[in-house]
Amino acid sequence: RASLRLPLRKPTLRTPKVHPATGMPLSKAKGQHLIHNIGVVQKMIEAADLRTADAVYEVGCGTGELTMRMLPLVRKVHTVDVERRMVQETQHRAQASDFQNLEAAVGDALRLPLPRRFDVCLSNLPYQISSPFIFKLMRRLSDGPPWRAAVLMVQREFAERLLADPGEQPFSRLA
Repeated sequence: RASLRLPLRKPTLRTPKVHPATGMPLSKAKGQHLIHNIGVVQKMIEAADLRTADAVYEVGCGTGELTMRMLPLVRKVHTVDVERRMVQETQHRAQASDFQNLEAAVGDALRLPLPRRFDVCLSNLPYQISSPFIFKLMRRLSDGPPWRAAVLMVQREFAERLLADPGEQPFSRLA
């Protein structure tokens, strides 16, 4: 009598998560959680209190939802993303709308130097770099020209750690 061995779990054929507007596959390993809710984008922009003379630094431009909303409001947007295809998509969208005030770079925001001068950091931060990037941003206050504001979207658990009081479970050196 032959014994039937069943797998412990049913195999699944998972398709990669894709951006709803562009159809670009997203990498969870790179912390890609792209904004496509325009209401959230608008609230971030309002919170930043952007001025026409501002230079803005954005980390993780993704497909450019946030970037495209900032471009008509400010003097310059410096953006960086680890993936060339994301930067290309953002540049393509900016050029198609005749914006000339985008400076985009491909690379790791933790390894690349911060722009020489920026007034606001406005970003939907990739989850994996939230903590080290915030430390880098804070160091800039003492090492270089100061920035006026930072509006950063981070993962809920990370935000709870950031706001924890001493003695609370999620408290860390970041708080």
